[in-house]
Amino acid sequence: MVGTNLCTLNLLQGTPYMPSLEGALLVLEDDSASDAAEFARNLTSLLQLPDADGVRGLVVGRFQRRSGVRRDLLAEIIARQPALAGKPVLAGADVGHTMPLATLPIGGRAELVVGSEARFRIVEG
Repeated sequence: MVGTNLCTLNLLQGTPYMPSLEGALLVLEDDSASDAAEFARNLTSLLQLPDADGVRGLVVGRFQRRSGVRRDLLAEIIARQPALAGKPVLAGADVGHTMPLATLPIGGRAELVVGSEARFRIVEG
């Protein structure tokens, strides 16, 4: 798993602290200061990194109401990302700036299954 607040993660681009996206399950969230346009810009920036094609899937945390990010807008943003084509995506996870929330072991292993019985679970911390 690689992830955190999307804006914060993007601040690491170009530094030695930026984690590799190769083979990563991205777990991303943002706060109420981020609207749909800002989330789209930041996600596009992240997914244009050289190793972004190696991303294996995406989990998006729930947005706070004040952000104005609706499910239909999020679906459109994700559909426009070539690096995510054909990869599993789950939105509305209990991570980030909403309650309840889960603390995730960055660098840990997780399983993501989408479809009629979608699930995201930590396999190894």
